[in-house]
Amino acid sequence: MPKGRGTIEDGGGIQHARPRTVEDAGPYRGLCVGEGFISASERRKLTRNIIASTYTDRARVLRVIYSGVNEHEEIVYDNIPCALSRSAHTHSPTPMNADSVTPAVNYRLRLYAAPDVTFLLGDRVEINHAGRIFVGIASDSFYYDSHSVCVVDIEEVREE
Repeated sequence: MPKGRGTIEDGGGIQHARPRTVEDAGPYRGLCVGEGFISASERRKLTRNIIASTYTDRARVLRVIYSGVNEHEEIVYDNIPCALSRSAHTHSPTPMNADSVTPAVNYRLRLYAAPDVTFLLGDRVEINHAGRIFVGIASDSFYYDSHSVCVVDIEEVREE
């Protein structure tokens, strides 16, 4: 490697150094801060904050709690920031049959939230999205460093 490009010979071994300029960083140029790169934990925090900025919806999560022979529904999260999304892995409502003009209400959407939010299979969720309330049943969460995601079987949509 040419001198001055970040690699130096030091007593028989080669040390790896960081790129000197943003242009040297190549695909990592967005992660450069000052003289070097941000740490992995800083990158995770930054990514989490960027994703959290897309949470324009609010959700209430209710869970059935079993105590002996009794069961009751309890609010486990209320007014949490989230994002309801229709993606390629979910589907749109479809007509009930060929003669029906009204679509079936049951369909699936994805729900994104902070990584510390835990959805359990069977949780009932009420999501406030653009002035409408989407009510459905959640799948278990799948977790990433930056967010958690679950699929919600939407059963009802009503105006706020």
